[in-house]
Amino acid sequence: YNESGFNEPLIFKIDMHEKKTNESRSFEVETSSAIGYGWNNILNVHVENGKIKIVIMMSFQTSEQELRMYEIDEQQQTITDDLLIMKIPSKSNTPSLFSSNKQTLGNQNYNLLNVRKHTDDEQAYDTVGDVYIFNTQTGELESLEIPAGAVSNLEYAKIDGSELYLPNISAEGVVLHHYNFDTKQWAEPLTITYPEKVVDESSSTVYIFEDRLYSVNRLADRSMLMIYDLHTGEVLAEVEIVIKDFTREDWLRVESIYREA
Repeated sequence: YNESGFNEPLIFKIDMHEKKTNESRSFEVETSSAIGYGWNNILNVHVENGKIKIVIMMSFQTSEQELRMYEIDEQQQTITDDLLIMKIPSKSNTPSLFSSNKQTLGNQNYNLLNVRKHTDDEQAYDTVGDVYIFNTQTGELESLEIPAGAVSNLEYAKIDGSELYLPNISAEGVVLHHYNFDTKQWAEPLTITYPEKVVDESSSTVYIFEDRLYSVNRLADRSMLMIYDLHTGEVLAEVEIVIKDFTREDWLRVESIYREA
């Protein structure tokens, strides 16, 4: 999309590549209803049956914010639907949307929306506010009650199909909370205990991919990558990481995982 200024229309610039034929094509779609918007942030792109659905966060001249979903017909190259999902009043809340995988956009049926109370306290940036689930297929928005103590923040939330995983990280391990969108039920949390206590809890990171949970932790004299079964908590692999001149200001994380073709 274009980096539009206030009182300028938002234009989606769409590039499409067909893997089977190796053909590419591009087109642009102007959203005339977006007059008056300043910054924009695309949060999810869903493509199915010739329809491109784009979930986008937009700021208004009045400092209000809106979460919208545009539906674009791939063949006609026109907007066929413009859905207002949520409007955030000026300075009353700070919205933040977490989708299936923050490293990847694409074909996510569900989106996790965390609307935090507005605050100038940087320490409160990752706190949990009012949580909602948005379904890109149906356009429905539903509130979600997070169990007490489930998470301190939603940074590592992962949606896989109709499953939501919320890991709560501590120095001793990870408590994994699991929600099913179809049954609308929380399962019993899975507790994973680290073989050694983590020295710096703030540097611990987790990454969920398919049926695996990857955890990178800093120990007393080294870092450790642990790979667990997502459903049983069984240890699948341990990888010791030793880095020369590694300081307390340095930290490691799993940025992305690729499946071998």
